[in-house]
Parts: sequence; C-alpha cells; structure tokens
Amino acid sequence: MNKQKLNEPSAHKEDGVEKRRRFIKGAGLAAPVVLSLANRSAFGAAAGCLSQQVSGNVSQAGAGSCSSGISVASWGATTPTIGISKGNIALSAPLPNPTTTNVTNTATWIAEGKTYVLTATIRQYAYSYIWIGTSYDYGILTTQRTILSLTRDNSTRTGAFTFPTSGVTTSPVGSTFFTTLFLSGTSKATGTTYQYINDPATGALTLISSKAVSSVGILTRSYFSGGTAYNDSTAFSGSSITTSLRANLSVAGLNANSVAALLNAVYTPASTPPYVLTVEQVKGLCATPPTEKLPPNTTLTNFLASTFS
Repeated sequence: MNKQKLNEPSAHKEDGVEKRRRFIKGAGLAAPVVLSLANRSAFGAAAGCLSQQVSGNVSQAGAGSCSSGISVASWGATTPTIGISKGNIALSAPLPNPTTTNVTNTATWIAEGKTYVLTATIRQYAYSYIWIGTSYDYGILTTQRTILSLTRDNSTRTGAFTFPTSGVTTSPVGSTFFTTLFLSGTSKATGTTYQYINDPATGALTLISSKAVSSVGILTRSYFSGGTAYNDSTAFSGSSITTSLRANLSVAGLNANSVAALLNAVYTPASTPPYVLTVEQVKGLCATPPTEKLPPNTTLTNFLASTFS
C-alpha cells in the first residue's frame, strides 16, 4: 500500500513531463503557422508573382516574393496631387520653359459721352506634367495670365473700373473673352494680373491667385489635355484606343486596370519586393492576342484588379 503511494508521485511526474513534451512538440509545429498568418496580416501587400500564380505555386513559401501596386483611384485621382509620392504628378523634368501664346482682346464702350477702351493682353502658358517615377506624360495644363489697361478718350486710366452690362463692342468681333472672364457689371482693376486655368473639357476658366502653377492647390483632372496615348509605342502599341492613359483611368474595367498595372510596373524606383507584373508582362497580357498566360479561373480585368492593394 505504501509502495503504491510512493510510486504515485513518480507516475504523476512522468505524466507531467510527457505532457510538456507533447505541448512543446505541438507548439513547435504550430509556431510557423501562427507566424505565417501574422506575417500575411502585417504585410497585406505581399502577393504572388505572375509566374507563381500561373503555375499554381502561390501557396508555397515564395508566395510573398512580389507585392501589390497602388490602385486605379490613386493613379487617376479626380484631384491629382503635385508632389513626390507614387501616384503624384510633377512638371516634366528637367523643368521646361512653358510654351506661350500671346493674344490681345479689346472692348470699347461709351459712358457719359466718353469713349472707354479696355485692352487685355493675354499670355497663355502650357505646362507639361508626368506621373512621378515614370516617363509617361500625364497631360498639359494650360493657364492664362491677363493684364488690363484702360483708356478714356485716349487718356490712360488706372485703378478699379466696372465692366458695363451692355453697349460693348469687342475685337475680335464677337469675342466673349471679357464676359467670360469678368461677367457684366463686375469690378476689376487695371495693372492687375489675373491668372486662370483653362478647362479644355468645358471651356470654363477658373481664377487662381498665384502665378506659380505648383502652388495652384487643388487641381482637377479635366484641366489637363493631351498626355501619352494609350496606344503609344511605349504603352499598349497596336491597340485601337487612341485616347490618353489619363483619360482611360476613368474608364472603369479593363481600360483603367491595364493603365494602373502599366504605371505600377514601370514605376521607378521599383518596390521591394517588386510589383506582381513586369512592364512586358502587362503589355503581353493586354495584347491582342495575348502573349502572356493568365492565371487560371479568372479574367484579365479581375486579375489586374487583384494586383492592386
């Protein structure tokens, strides 16, 4: 009886050791799984490269050897940001002297028996912008600066004046320049420089206070014209789409996704790990017929979308 009691602690001790061994062994097997899950959560941008996805190896250890790019919304923001971050735009480098065009408009009216002649000397500036980290032209931003001078019976007048509501003769004949800029009955001042951004989509002019285009503040995508064409030799050569890369970022689906994928792939410096697709792979997937193989069980539109974070 006493022997049995003496042996019980020993048996319990052995049982405890064995349990600890099983726990440690089990924990050792489970730890990599937990760590792997934690890593996938912490680095959500990790992704399988195209070759891994095509071959079905994305579940293996190298699945995170590529990374996701930024989204269509980041590349094609309605209000683009002038800056140095991925997705931002900047003046073409080296900074160009903007192309300029000079135009003169005059408006003549009679008030209180005196003849007033308002002269607007207009200088239009065209600035070329690119997407930061790429060689692709985002588009051209056109602004115009207007300096006013006024005479009354051929004598120079200075200071504020009110543009009349009627009885105005313009040169060129029929010009709507003054009514577009100033609106009838509004007050302006001679000798003041007024700067506007031209919206090529609507013809509207937006007054900006600074002469420095980089400090305009919030820009609108529609302010820009031109830009690298979708079917440019450096982009999707052979495509029937002739509009700009910028314009196609607002066309939901394959158009927008293909442009975002191209910009992610070409961006310099490349991310570490690199983007899921190379430039040639993006072009190959989007070619007609395609020269790159698409991963199974997906469409090109959906696959490209899956490569953005």
